[in-house]
Amino acid sequence: VHMTFVPTLLALAAVLSAAHAEIIVLGSSAFDWILYNAQNNVSVTAHVPGEVHTDLLAAQVIQEPYFGFNEHNYEWIATENWTYSLTFDVPSPEARASLVLSGIDTVASVFFNGRQVGSADNFFSEWTFDVSGLVKGTGNTLELRFTSALAEAKSRAASYPYPVPATENYHVWVEPSSRNFVRKAGSDFGWDWGPAYVPTGIHASPVLVLGDQLTIEHLVPQQQHFPNGSVRVDVEAVLRCSGDWCSSSSQQPGMALTIALGTQSATLTVGPDALQPGLCSLSATFFVNEPVYWWPRGFGNQTMYPIRAMLSAAGGQVLDRANASVGLRRVELVTEPVEGQEGRTFYFRVNGVRIFAKGANWVPSDSFRARVTPDSLHWLLRSAAAANMNMIRVWGGGIYESDDFYDEADRLGLMVWQEAMFACALYPRTQPFLQSVAAEIQHQARRLARHPSIVIWGGSNENEAALQWFDVARNNRDRYVVDYWALYVDTVRAALLEVVPSSDQWAFIDSSPTNGALSLDPFTKYWGDVGNTSIGDVHFYDYAMDCEEWTNYPQARFVSEHGFQSMPSLATLGPVAPEGSLGRNSSLVFDRQHHQDGNAQMAAQLARHLPIPAPPPAGAGSSTLAQDYGAYAYLTQVQQARCYTTAMQLWRRAQSLPAGTMGTLYWQLNDVWQGQSWASIEYGGRWKVVHAAARRFYHFVSPAFFAVDDPSSVGLAVTSDLVGPEASVVNVTAHRWSDGSLLAQWTEQPTLQPQSSAVVWNVSTDTVLQHCGGNASSCFLRASVSLTAAPALQLFDAFHSMALPKDSALHSALVKITSVTAASSPCFTDLEDKPTGSSFEVELAASAPALHVWVESNTPAMFSDNALEVLLPQEPRRLCAWTASVVSVDNFANGLTV
Repeated sequence: VHMTFVPTLLALAAVLSAAHAEIIVLGSSAFDWILYNAQNNVSVTAHVPGEVHTDLLAAQVIQEPYFGFNEHNYEWIATENWTYSLTFDVPSPEARASLVLSGIDTVASVFFNGRQVGSADNFFSEWTFDVSGLVKGTGNTLELRFTSALAEAKSRAASYPYPVPATENYHVWVEPSSRNFVRKAGSDFGWDWGPAYVPTGIHASPVLVLGDQLTIEHLVPQQQHFPNGSVRVDVEAVLRCSGDWCSSSSQQPGMALTIALGTQSATLTVGPDALQPGLCSLSATFFVNEPVYWWPRGFGNQTMYPIRAMLSAAGGQVLDRANASVGLRRVELVTEPVEGQEGRTFYFRVNGVRIFAKGANWVPSDSFRARVTPDSLHWLLRSAAAANMNMIRVWGGGIYESDDFYDEADRLGLMVWQEAMFACALYPRTQPFLQSVAAEIQHQARRLARHPSIVIWGGSNENEAALQWFDVARNNRDRYVVDYWALYVDTVRAALLEVVPSSDQWAFIDSSPTNGALSLDPFTKYWGDVGNTSIGDVHFYDYAMDCEEWTNYPQARFVSEHGFQSMPSLATLGPVAPEGSLGRNSSLVFDRQHHQDGNAQMAAQLARHLPIPAPPPAGAGSSTLAQDYGAYAYLTQVQQARCYTTAMQLWRRAQSLPAGTMGTLYWQLNDVWQGQSWASIEYGGRWKVVHAAARRFYHFVSPAFFAVDDPSSVGLAVTSDLVGPEASVVNVTAHRWSDGSLLAQWTEQPTLQPQSSAVVWNVSTDTVLQHCGGNASSCFLRASVSLTAAPALQLFDAFHSMALPKDSALHSALVKITSVTAASSPCFTDLEDKPTGSSFEVELAASAPALHVWVESNTPAMFSDNALEVLLPQEPRRLCAWTASVVSVDNFANGLTV
């Protein structure tokens, strides 16, 4: 939605006119802010929007916070109280005035011209304070006096009548943080994949409204879909009114609000009782008889209908305008009994079509939100789309993302599982807390209701499970269940329904994982073990198991979290590592690990499957240690990719098995800093090995080998997301590790059924080994699939080594980049409306069969294929690479390594 408070710069002031009011946007682009601490021994120029750490960095008071061990060196910043201060003039002061704040992170007292006019303590809400009679022509002062969120959280927890615990993260200095007592991103206090900086700041420019105001704040569409295919769309215009505009005796006759949806429009008379002080609303109803639907990625186009609104006076004077867009689609979370089985289904049906959800979980992309740009968000979401994902889960321990995020998800066809910001904790139940949450949810729901990408709201992350985590909750379950219901059902769900009552708009669950709802009216849960794989969604983690043994994985209905860790690449960690601090077991690598035993768990998986080079000898130089770190980090990423490939291939195959699995969202898509994590994209946008693998295991036609012990056999399954049956040709070949020569070949011609998976080839292990001279370590299998109707369409191959890589007769292989040229046509053209950046063709050749070939670029790039499972000397490979920025061929080529 077009935000009313977008500034036009006039001289030194940012001033808008809106229905007789002057709106002054108090950002640092037009005004001089100052930041200082309570001791007044630090005072710097501030940037608003901005935050304390980034302002101190800009003033050279501190170094880059992510460098070295600065998470600990800068603990003092989080424990300090800080004040943002502004002195400014007003061209035409008015008696009536209000101050509008949002993005206040987090606990602040607000002073205007020396008088406290209010306080804020919810980062996710908007605040309006009356400053009538306080505004002067010159020398106005605005102060936001921030209390340390960490200190405030601990104080509130200490004064609460009974314990309300939250998880405590390993090796995180703030613990126990009591983060659940303040409405701030939980991950700001550290997590098992991120640091604890507990930042303070102002993330939206304050707005001073002078005089009487009448503006359009939000356009909130609601959809109702009918069996005949038509759609009713109610467009609610949420207005902000103050002063005489809200007085029935002062309202002008003939005032009108015109709302348009697509080519339809309706004009509403704004009568004397329509406008009330604060927020009020008017609605227009439209019927779309033959809608053009918005579809998830891979199932159709992402059509959006424009919404326009205009508020006008009797004489035709335009008082305000707003623009938005909406995609029409019907969303159903299908939870039905399964014939002949215990439990119920759990899957999404969009526009009547069953969707297998393929995706990952989203966490904040930086500890410091002032550094997040639209371009960086777009790169991450486009990377998700490039990996053939169709869903992103916005995890409840972070933030409600920006409009840029959801606009891009709409455009790309990425469904969004949106969680309310509660995670891994129990929460208090005071009336002020619940009222604050209700206002937060209503504010966010109004902002986000227009986005067709949002298909489900979740009340929390793992907070139903948390009822079993803590002794106090297990010993007094009734108390904490009452707290739980009051927050997620009576407050979060109720606030969502108040904004959008239609069940066609989005689904709701109170937590993830959950067994789901027994009924929606009244809302009633299936209580029980949230690890039950026959009902609801599950989060599955088992770091001790062999991640490459597919029989270790549960055949669940929907897997909304799963993963294994890997290390950041040398290219990503190196720039923030002090000289001599890198090494696979260095103190820096230990310090960046916030998941207990995480480094040992990675090492154990590696030892099971891959050959691991010995570490450098004692006394090795820093350059040698850094190179060894880079090689070891690469191996952890290869192992992570092998783990995820096994799991995702199984669960995609399980959609046609009794489990009926209908979704996998791995943990996690992106990183918040340069450290060990479950992410597939490193901080800064560089893909890990697993993200390249995701392009294969999430592809719309995906072949996958699987082995069975009893009787010993190897099979090939092909999973298809296609919407109709397709004839295909499948070729399976056996090759020798020593030189890649062909040992045997099998051909099948199956018809791939839509949205299903089937075994298309299966032979005994003995049959394969007969072609390998009886030696499993000497050979491997490959499989290719081509569609008869589109033989030129490039699909990904499948690979299977008859023995583990560590036990295979691998030969030393020299892999070279033989050429880099400008691509004749852009790569990934479906990711951008108007392709930009640079596209290249990269050719690779190997002297012998090479396993897990990885091409890395200094400039973050998307490759059409990478992390090649095997590169044969007989088959040089040509890859297409795209960078979002413009890069010359020479610079790109010089920045490549393999």
